This record gives sequence, C-alpha cells and structure tokens, in this order.
Amino acid sequence: NVMSNLAKLGTKASFTGKHGDDEDGWSYMKILEEDGVNALSIVDNKEATGRLLSLITPDKDRTFIVFRGASAVLPPNMVDSKIISNHDIVHMEGYLIIKSEMVLEKIFEEAQQISFDLAAATIIEQTRPLLLQLMRKKNPYILFANLSEGQAFTQKENTEDILDTMLKYTKNAVLTLGEEGVLVKTSTGEEHKEDAIKTTPVDTTGAGDSFSAGFLHEFLRNKDIKQAAKLGTQVASSTISELGARSFKKISIQ
Repeated sequence: NVMSNLAKLGTKASFTGKHGDDEDGWSYMKILEEDGVNALSIVDNKEATGRLLSLITPDKDRTFIVFRGASAVLPPNMVDSKIISNHDIVHMEGYLIIKSEMVLEKIFEEAQQISFDLAAATIIEQTRPLLLQLMRKKNPYILFANLSEGQAFTQKENTEDILDTMLKYTKNAVLTLGEEGVLVKTSTGEEHKEDAIKTTPVDTTGAGDSFSAGFLHEFLRNKDIKQAAKLGTQVASSTISELGARSFKKISIQ
C-alpha cells in the first residue's frame, strides 16, 4: 500500500517481498507494476502466497483475518544486498520481526537510511528488547507509530513523552492519532501538529499506509514536516473515503 501510493504521487518506489509461485502472488506483483512500482519478487516454491481478508464493520472500521503463507518467514539470504543498498531509503514494517528478525538485522546494517513503521502494540510488547537493540545500533531516519504502538514502544502514556522517547531512536518521530490528526517532532526541535481532515469514512483499511506514503513523498523531497504531514492527511482522507486500501488517486489531492 505504501509503495503503491508513493508511486502514484511520483516517488520512484520499489517493493520486494516473498510470495508463492501461484496466481495470487504474480497477480499482486502485477498490480504493483501497474501502479508504477518496481516489483522485485522473492519466490517461495513451497508455500502459497499469503492472504489477508479485511472485514469492514458497520462503523467503517476493519478487522483482519490473516494467512501469512510464504510471507511468514523471510530468510536473509533470499534478500539481495544490492536491492537494500541501492535505494536511498528502505521503508519496512515491524511485522518482519515476528519470524524474520535476521533479515531485519541485515536491512538495518546494509540500508543507507531506514523508515520504520512499528507493528501492532501486541507485537511490540513481545519484541521490544530486540527492537531497541536494532535501533540503538542504527537509528531509523523516520519512525512511525500510532498511539497504542507508541505507548507500547516507549512505555510512556502522554504524547509529548512518547515523541521525546521516540527521538532517542530516530531523527524524525511521527505519531498518528486517528481522528485527532498527527504529531511530528524532529531531533532538531521542530514540532508540528496537523489536524485530521473531516471525512465520511467508507473503509479505513490502509489509512495508516496512505498517510505514510504522503508523508514520505513530501518529506524526502523537501524535509518540511508541515507539508509532509499535510499531504499525509490528504492521502489518508482520500483513501478512507472510498472502498479499498489502494483507492487513492493522485488527481483527488488538492
């Protein structure tokens, strides 16, 4: 979702991930290519491609039923080091830490810069010591978290303490607050709060990914946290107003 929306915004983006040698896997990679993403397959000849069923409840929130399949384990020897080092920044999510901590260590070691989106709070609670160890060795350039993830990662409750603690491990801390908007704080002392755009939600699936894409697109070009947060909220608002996690279209942004 992040790479798809980045490509639609005009950022040169690649995606690599492990899928089965089956119709689903190749179909997903084709969709990414059609969105403008350089899709780099890692093929598992034994496991089927993972699937996620998103169930939208009457309040337009969602819950997931997940079959991880081929994506469950990503051995480090299956990820080409050139793919990691040849990109300006590698964006990844904390779910890799569940069964693929060694590839996470490889990416932290070999990437030029890292953008890291913390996983669900329950996963952070189980893997926090390893996460902290990785980030002490190499701080992510950008660290994304929602409120519950930020609380689990920092062991703090209020937003100011969460941001300050996140900044011990990153140069740029981004804390999303749902309907309350987003807070951004940098190691140089810049701080900004961007209000959420009032939107009638149809499907909130992919809202966080959409925000991350908008933020990354603008911030990596101009280093302006205000404009980055603004574009992130615009892309997220556009996405949740339609059905589908990749429903965002560039022409909808004002």
